[in-house]
Amino acid sequence: MLTIRLSKRSTTVLSSTIHYSYSSFLPHEDTDVDEKNSNARKLKKWRNDHRPPQNGLLSMFNSESNKDGFFKLNPAFKVTNFKSWYKGKQREYLEWSQRYIEERHQTLGSQLAITHFILHRGGKVRPKGAANYLCDDDILNLPTSFTPNWLIDEIDFSGSEICYEGLDNFKNLSSLRKITFKSCKYFDDWCLEKLLFMCPTIEYLDISDCESVTARGIEGLYRSPNLKNLIVSDFVNSVEFELTCLILEDCVPGLTVKIIKTPKINEISIK
Repeated sequence: MLTIRLSKRSTTVLSSTIHYSYSSFLPHEDTDVDEKNSNARKLKKWRNDHRPPQNGLLSMFNSESNKDGFFKLNPAFKVTNFKSWYKGKQREYLEWSQRYIEERHQTLGSQLAITHFILHRGGKVRPKGAANYLCDDDILNLPTSFTPNWLIDEIDFSGSEICYEGLDNFKNLSSLRKITFKSCKYFDDWCLEKLLFMCPTIEYLDISDCESVTARGIEGLYRSPNLKNLIVSDFVNSVEFELTCLILEDCVPGLTVKIIKTPKINEISIK
């Protein structure tokens, strides 16, 4: 507020006093609101109306999306854990792909179903009465329905990724006499015990170069009275392993155990 005092006798300005109120410095409310609305209208023209992607590859960059699997929000996660996560996912898929499918065995029968199972995974099968093994090149020639006279005599699944869950497909193979599981990295003591339960009629078993098979798993073979030939590998070159094989030969009449010695690798320190 501006106040000017004039004398009664003269038009000369004697004194002037200027008063300012605090409210005079504040912006007008209506003006401020109009300015904000105007700026909002300008920004709206350039704003992307679409929300960040919730699914797909680009969703990994959205911090508000619900991520699953490797990209799931986890404050303790480190990049170094990717390898173990990936191996776990591979093992889950392996177990799922080798699962026992009841419909397949009902349609084909156990003998023909295991033939399809083995050949589709790179193994070999010799039917009873055949001179040669069947391989993946013979898949198209296999019967697609139950064949009563189709019997399996030998299976060679060397170098495969057979796991514990996949052995469920070896049921009801009364004609099977010979199985080879050489160099199977997932074949361990648990798999060996399950195999003997699923296939009690086998006479020849080759589990050489299976690093996960130990002397403890060999001990359980005394429950296989039909076993005549066993081939195993001793990776630790221990007396316990040899002694277990000798005792096994005494427990199972007519059994011959062949032990393949693996060369010891000496540790070399490089300075």
